[in-house]
Amino acid sequence: MRKIDEQIYFDKRVVRKRKAIIFYDAPFLQCLVRDLENYAISQLGDLKYKKLLLYGCGVNLKPAVEFIDRGATVYMIDISLQSIELVLKRVKDLSMSDRVFPIVMDCEDLKFTEGEFDAIYGRAILHHLSLEKAMREIRRVLKEGGIGAFIEPLGMNPFINLYRKLTPRRRSPHEKPLNSRNLKFVENVGFSSFKHQEFTLFCNVGIFLSSFLKVPERAAISYKNLRRLDGFVLTQFPFLRKLCWNTVLVITK
Repeated sequence: MRKIDEQIYFDKRVVRKRKAIIFYDAPFLQCLVRDLENYAISQLGDLKYKKLLLYGCGVNLKPAVEFIDRGATVYMIDISLQSIELVLKRVKDLSMSDRVFPIVMDCEDLKFTEGEFDAIYGRAILHHLSLEKAMREIRRVLKEGGIGAFIEPLGMNPFINLYRKLTPRRRSPHEKPLNSRNLKFVENVGFSSFKHQEFTLFCNVGIFLSSFLKVPERAAISYKNLRRLDGFVLTQFPFLRKLCWNTVLVITK
């Protein structure tokens, strides 16, 4: 039932939005997402001649374009038929069909062979899944020495959790942001290495001002300053990392 609900939710969202990259249209959030993606992608290393899986891609084609620019061949999977149909159309329009292969697939039951991929990348996907099943499949299809990078929300800040409770329609019914127990589980799955880097502590103030109060960019605290403050505070007081909104998980088989 969970998977059917997720499929229906994202199919409806695609039909309603009908554009290639959805959400995060405020300039502040665009800067934040760009930082998260740049950091996560940098962890994958050299991608030339590599085979990469874009895991739970939705309709976000932007990472695939960057991956093929770096020399990779990209497979994109998502449980949403509407998402994959839209991505297929855009891939064809952009003449990328020989390097990018979108497929409807369940992330918890991958139809790929063992050790097929050099790298796996996902953004905001693991918290929609059974973490146990997802990690088992990710580990199975990664080559020895292969790397996975995943941008995920954390669920340990009470103020962010209050916002989530007040805005249930902004997310699918079964998603669960990661907590410390989830991070510990991934650490013990059996990867040769695992690390996580947190983002977005004081930057949440900027998100609130720009996205919800619609404060003009020139009148709000700049993303650059808040990002710098986050970096300083999280380095000096690492116990505050659990209160961040986002984390990037990096695993190596």
